[in-house]
Amino acid sequence: MQLSDKIYEKEYQKINSIHDLLIYLYKMLIGEYTSGNKDFDEMFKNFNTRKKMIGRFLLESYENGYRINDSNYLDISNSNFLIDNSKNWLYDRSINVSSNSFCKVYFGIKKEDYFKIIKSIVKIIEIVKNYNNGLGQCKFRTIPSNNSVILRFKEKEAFITFMNIIQDDKDILNSLSKPNLFIPNIDGVGVSTDSGGAYTFVVEILLTNYLFLCVDNKQEPTLDDFTRFILNTDFMKVLLIAKMCNYDEEIAYDYKENLVGKINGEDDKKLIKMMFR
Repeated sequence: MQLSDKIYEKEYQKINSIHDLLIYLYKMLIGEYTSGNKDFDEMFKNFNTRKKMIGRFLLESYENGYRINDSNYLDISNSNFLIDNSKNWLYDRSINVSSNSFCKVYFGIKKEDYFKIIKSIVKIIEIVKNYNNGLGQCKFRTIPSNNSVILRFKEKEAFITFMNIIQDDKDILNSLSKPNLFIPNIDGVGVSTDSGGAYTFVVEILLTNYLFLCVDNKQEPTLDDFTRFILNTDFMKVLLIAKMCNYDEEIAYDYKENLVGKINGEDDKKLIKMMFR
C-alpha cells in the first residue's frame, strides 16, 4: 500500500524533539496512538513495514507535486546535473564520488521555496567548485525532504567557503526546513562525519532496534535508556550493517558521540567542532 507523502508530512510536524519521536513511534507500534488516517494506522500494525515507516520519520518528504522533472529548469548553462527519477535524485555528474571526505552536509528546504532555493544552491556549488577542488559528491532530492541537499566536502576550506556564503544569504536561511533531529546543525545546515554512507541509515538501525526492544520488554522509551542502548552498542558492527565503505574506530567513536550528544541536548557547534578536531 502506498500512502501520500502528505500524510507523513502531517504526522512529522507533530514531532519537535527526539523524546517526542521516541514516544510517538513507540505508541504507534503498540497501538496506543492513532493518527486519524485509517490506512496509515493499519500500515503501522504490519510488522514487515514498521522498519520502513520508522525510517520515513528520519526522511521527511512531501507531495510528489513538488518535483524537479528537468535539470534545465535550474537555469544553469551547460548543466552537469543529471536526474535519476527512479531514486528521486539529481546528481552533479561532473564531480567524482569519493569515500574520503572531510564532512557531509545535509539540509532541507521548505516546499514553497524549493525550486528557487535549489537554483541558488546550484550556483553556490559552481562558485565553490571554481574556488578549489575540495567539493565531493553533490546531490539533491527531486522532491523536498529534510535532506533535500546532500553535499560532501573533501577539504575543510571548501566547507568553510560554502558555509560562509550560506550564512550571508538570508533568503536561503529563511527557507530551510526543520532539520533532522539527530544531526548537529549550524543555522539549520546539518553536518556529520562522512564514512562513505548514510548517517541517517545508521540512526534508523539504532532507533528501530531500540524501539523493538522496548516493545518486547513492554517498556516506554526514555532518553536515558536510549543513551545507554547506544553506548552499549558495537558501532563498528552497525557501520558494517549500514554498508559504510570507509570507517574505522575513530569514525565509529564520532558517530556514537554525536548521537549521544544530540539525544542529551549538547550544543550543536560543540559537537561539530569535536568532529573537526
